[in-house]
Amino acid sequence: MITPTRTFQFVAAMSVAFALSHGIAKADIYNVTLTPTSGVEGGTGSFTVNGPVPSTGLFAFGTGYSGPQLMTAMDFVISEGANQYTFDLSKSVGNPYGEFLNGGLYDLTYEGTIVNTGAKLDLVLQENGLEYVFSDIYNASYDSSGIISAVRVPAAVPEPQSLALLATMLVILAVVARKARRIA
Repeated sequence: MITPTRTFQFVAAMSVAFALSHGIAKADIYNVTLTPTSGVEGGTGSFTVNGPVPSTGLFAFGTGYSGPQLMTAMDFVISEGANQYTFDLSKSVGNPYGEFLNGGLYDLTYEGTIVNTGAKLDLVLQENGLEYVFSDIYNASYDSSGIISAVRVPAAVPEPQSLALLATMLVILAVVARKARRIA
């Protein structure tokens, strides 16, 4: 027999599941552009921070942290003529690290090397802001350096069907609560 208490428990559990699956404290993803100021090659990339970045104060993140400060993914692609080099967390030397200041990317530090290719990428904070240096020990004509810019990828907006499902669950919850008050 379905009782108001069982229905209430079911609807409450579904509401919690919906909330958890639709964006409470999900990761923040940032797209990065490496724009050359010298040399011929630039690149693109992204990194992911576990949890939302606060809009005020200093927020540090990296692979050596846990919880919201954990960097869960990072990759950069540099084109060198016909070749493309992908730098990611597995190719990093040490622990990549970064900081946000009042919601904006302030520092991003990464050093990576691709074994047997001569390709090396460094992301560093300099006096002029965030900069990168790409070098190829086998072909210096592809070396480049430039500036780094990062843009947060907007969070996905729940689709209308999901919002309708949530509204339906809340209406059922209200009806069950009202019936439970009448019975009591």
